[in-house]
Amino acid sequence: MRRFRKHPFTLVEMMVAMAVLVIMMSFLFQFVIGAQRIWSSSSGTADTYDQASILLTYMQKDIANIPYIRREGVGDIAGTIPLPTTLV
Repeated sequence: MRRFRKHPFTLVEMMVAMAVLVIMMSFLFQFVIGAQRIWSSSSGTADTYDQASILLTYMQKDIANIPYIRREGVGDIAGTIPLPTTLV
């Protein structure tokens, strides 16, 4: 049978353990802060790409819906004349 000490830890041992814990927590916080900065910058970039994608989708739809008429004897797209959208 093992015998246990009456006082398991001394004050010095507790202070050393707390110092080690503080050092470990400071490394952890530095890692979390760095990850948060990267996350914030990447989410801003993702928002920019999302807005650009929406804009390009609208432009594509607008370009696809431009009314045109064909000239006789001229090629497919090169020979088209856009119609005005308003009457003058």
